[in-house]
Amino acid sequence: MTKSQKEDILDYTSPPKIMYIVGAVTIALSPAVYFIVQSIKHDQLLSISGGITEILVGILFLLIRPWYNANVMKTLKKSEADYGSGKIYYDFRNGKRLANDTIICGERYLFCKGMGIAIYCPDIVQIKYETSEIRFISASDNITVRLKNREKLIIRSMPHEKSNKEKFAKIINVIKKSCPDADIRA
Repeated sequence: MTKSQKEDILDYTSPPKIMYIVGAVTIALSPAVYFIVQSIKHDQLLSISGGITEILVGILFLLIRPWYNANVMKTLKKSEADYGSGKIYYDFRNGKRLANDTIICGERYLFCKGMGIAIYCPDIVQIKYETSEIRFISASDNITVRLKNREKLIIRSMPHEKSNKEKFAKIINVIKKSCPDADIRA
């Protein structure tokens, strides 16, 4: 697989590059947080901890994209070792694009936009539609995938609506074709 093909897959599966800017701006605003807390509370320890927290959040934003890229690169290297270099890129280019191009489902791989997820479909054991609740109020609807290594990944999430079940059923039906052995719970 060429470098440009890997970059295509990484750009699709990683969070947007603006995360770097958000991280840098967050770190740059840490002195402002220090002075604002200092002027309101007049507590040196609270001001310092607020500034340090702001810096740590900025560092987190700076590290999210490389961390997701590392997860996808691990999948790319495993794919190249097992099946040759062109199979995963072929799936990426020719896979069925679902949910406004936020999921690409190929013959062997599933890619999720901006989530650092590239999954080998035979590794999927269960596909499940879930509704998350906050204090007994439905908040969001998710498609959750459980892998053979018992890892659980949310591959699609939307704010809760009654029409989501039909939308997600279509997505699950397409994914099911690539994962015939997966247990489907909708």
